Amino acid sequence: MKSGVEMNKEELRVALKNARDFLGGGTYRNLEVYEASIIADYNKKSEKLAKKAAGGIVTIFMWFCLGYSAVFLPAFLYYTNNKYDADLLGMVIIAIMFGIALPFIARKRVDQKLELLTADTKRILGKIEEQKKGHVADHPEIYGFMPDKYVTIAYIEKLMEYIDDGRAETLKEGINILESEARFRGIRSDYSMAIRDLKFPMNA
Repeated sequence: MKSGVEMNKEELRVALKNARDFLGGGTYRNLEVYEASIIADYNKKSEKLAKKAAGGIVTIFMWFCLGYSAVFLPAFLYYTNNKYDADLLGMVIIAIMFGIALPFIARKRVDQKLELLTADTKRILGKIEEQKKGHVADHPEIYGFMPDKYVTIAYIEKLMEYIDDGRAETLKEGINILESEARFRGIRSDYSMAIRDLKFPMNA
């Protein structure tokens, strides 16, 4: 197979179309769909956990009341049922201390869950990325004309657009435009780039 830099405009257009069509079906497309579902699931769960961690005055007050009640009520019932003189002030102080501590304990647990979710999501996405790279490496007859970095559906469709509208005559020119747009307009190509750029809350 010719290198992309050796292809004329028409040969490059055909090669890009074949690559896009091959990426659009079968293994690679299934991986992209699975990848998208993992990212969507992470975003949903992390947003929910982040809200719990952030909380607010009402949330903190609720945790305080829960912590206070969890200590004071059982202790009060124990002392009264056993006919001991209840050290009311001591119970109140202990209950207040636990009520103050509980919101911090709850937030710590949420942060730990978010950290585990992030690590697990990164691990899964990393495996998917490896499988996608393996798919590209297994088909040099389809993708071998261009650098592996640009073998994504979104990148290839962009390159085809540049060729069709006359902005690029060669693969090198198309890639230069692609890189320029990515730098100055913040273009994100697809879920493969989303993996590299994903800002997990624990690492942001």
